[in-house]
Amino acid sequence: MKNQPTLFWDFDGTLAARAGHQRGAMMYALDQYYPGHGITIDQLKPYLRNVLPWHMPDVPHLHLNTPALWWEHIESIFCNAFFKVGIPDDIAKTLAKITHEHYIDADGFVLFPKTTRVLASLKEKGWQNIILSNHVPELSDLVAKKGLGDLFTHVISSANVGYEKPNIEIFKHAIELAANPDNMVMIGDNIIADIHGAKNAGMQAILIHTEPDDSVEHFAKTIVDVEAILDRL
Repeated sequence: MKNQPTLFWDFDGTLAARAGHQRGAMMYALDQYYPGHGITIDQLKPYLRNVLPWHMPDVPHLHLNTPALWWEHIESIFCNAFFKVGIPDDIAKTLAKITHEHYIDADGFVLFPKTTRVLASLKEKGWQNIILSNHVPELSDLVAKKGLGDLFTHVISSANVGYEKPNIEIFKHAIELAANPDNMVMIGDNIIADIHGAKNAGMQAILIHTEPDDSVEHFAKTIVDVEAILDRL
């Protein structure tokens, strides 16, 4: 429906949470397939800092234009981190693949309370729900497996677009896919990627689950609060 008011939702940290994120999946791989490794999650941190695509939103990754290419790049980052903390190269490559497989397991993502109910309520009120997230190529499958598929008209992952929030290009892509609505609101937990990115794209924005700073106009502690804020806008 053209000009249908639209909500753009971040996913991880906004609608669902995954304990440990990528580092947690890496520790799972180590614990399950390299017992007695003696490595801590803090030892991995330096080798995952400022190297993942969403750490460099000004740098497009249009060349990683298939899930296989995208994951090949990400696995190389995991592999390097494992190698840097002392894992032999051949084992590091295996652990990187296991990390990949474990990370996209939908069971690892837990929906925040009342997420499904609020999304359904907002849809009934006439809002178009679209996910706009810096995430993996399989995000649409994850959303469906969490039982949310029917509540969203589109699921947009940066891995498939080639740009990361807050890059204006991913917002332009999302707005066009939403049929250029007049009324647009971004909801997310990252002040830079979600709030500043949305405002730069001409959207209103609601921060959720993260302590706000002076740049945040609308803040929701929970998704229930998001619905209350939208009723006032």
